[in-house]
Amino acid sequence: RQSIQHILKGHRDRVTGLSWWHSDPMTPLLTSCSYDGSVVTWDVMSGKAVSQLMAQGAQFESVLVTRLGSVVMVIAGDKEGRLYFWDFTSQRRRRFYGDCHSEEVMALKMHPHDPTQLFSGSFDGLATLFDLTQDEEDDAIIESFNWEQSIRKM
Repeated sequence: RQSIQHILKGHRDRVTGLSWWHSDPMTPLLTSCSYDGSVVTWDVMSGKAVSQLMAQGAQFESVLVTRLGSVVMVIAGDKEGRLYFWDFTSQRRRRFYGDCHSEEVMALKMHPHDPTQLFSGSFDGLATLFDLTQDEEDDAIIESFNWEQSIRKM
């Protein structure tokens, strides 16, 4: 039987998304997002927050952490259908896509064979494929598929 190791406290509203990743082979990290507009990364071994990113007014629904070349990118989708991209190391927002979905972004997933391509799924029924080597939203959209029903998982 496992016991609780740590209680992670860092959000002021409900936690809506989680993403596991490793900064190195020995350091498992957990990134969480919340309706309070925060994205917090936790060192699960110590239970301490190692980073907190904020977007004023955002209510995040989904989060994903991935590597894009040498950059660790934190990507979060919000209730208004917007995507936020941060460089984990510098803690700076790298880009913002505001027109790709009309409703909450419920799912984020990297392409299984191309580490530069991101899928987003939304309550609006759209699954959108992005080229993350492109900074501008219009240039980044490769394809958008309408499933005519909400997409909660990918």
